[in-house]
Amino acid sequence: MAIRIKPEYLVEYITLHKNPGSEILMALDQSNIRNNTVFQTEDLLFNYFEYHGTDFESDWIKYTESKIVKELFVKMKGFFLPIGENFPKTGWTEMKGIFRKD
Repeated sequence: MAIRIKPEYLVEYITLHKNPGSEILMALDQSNIRNNTVFQTEDLLFNYFEYHGTDFESDWIKYTESKIVKELFVKMKGFFLPIGENFPKTGWTEMKGIFRKD
């Protein structure tokens, strides 16, 4: 997934994600999200994660509705710019895979 960040918020975004705290990590674990990585180049952020559950939609709602994630979303309100047709409905835009080697 990808999203564009306003340059004036990049340092704050990095600070919020550099040491996310045990509550965020637990919310990810409880939602069956593993190997989660956010990459950054200039004003673009790329999020990669692996889902290890059986009901992604339900687990994603559980994650996004958790207290700690809601608090993080409030802190980041206004950080992002449109990229793709899904913004702001989902925020992050899904990217199509081109190559993968397992």
